[in-house]
Amino acid sequence: MRLVCATAVEELPQAFADFLAVEDSGWKGERGTSIKKQPKKLAFYHYLLNEYGARSICQINILYLGELPIAAQFGVRVGRRLFLLKIGYREDYAAVSPGYLVLYKLAEQSAARGDIDSVSFVTGVSWIDRWHPRHLDVGIFYLGNGSWLSGLVVMVLVRAIKVRDSLRRRQRVATVADNDD
Repeated sequence: MRLVCATAVEELPQAFADFLAVEDSGWKGERGTSIKKQPKKLAFYHYLLNEYGARSICQINILYLGELPIAAQFGVRVGRRLFLLKIGYREDYAAVSPGYLVLYKLAEQSAARGDIDSVSFVTGVSWIDRWHPRHLDVGIFYLGNGSWLSGLVVMVLVRAIKVRDSLRRRQRVATVADNDD
């Protein structure tokens, strides 16, 4: 196994192609929810790749088994922190936990080089808890532009967030109750 951390403009196109192939390789590709299968999302990630790549802050990490990419991370480096915006792994290698291996190898290499001292997972998905991350709550607020339509949009967004948060709380309570049994 080897980890390639692509940051140079000339390395990024191949790393991006490998990242997309990995992210598209499993259920996301089958269901059409991978970046590769969604033109607007693909255009957005191409934009990030070009804009952040030109500024030397885009970093794509690919874990290879031989020549086969089995896990990948798309991130943005700000200072000494790497923000992982998207991750993926080949499900046919799930038995060896490629997502964990790529993160472990990243931590190992970053510690040896001394160039990254923290990683942000950006989103708070439950599988990350195994790494015992420090959680940082981030607030989001929406402001309308004064029109009735923007007021309606803000009201709908706020309601949707409240419903989502309520469902997440219920799910956590149910998970804790299940674990207590």
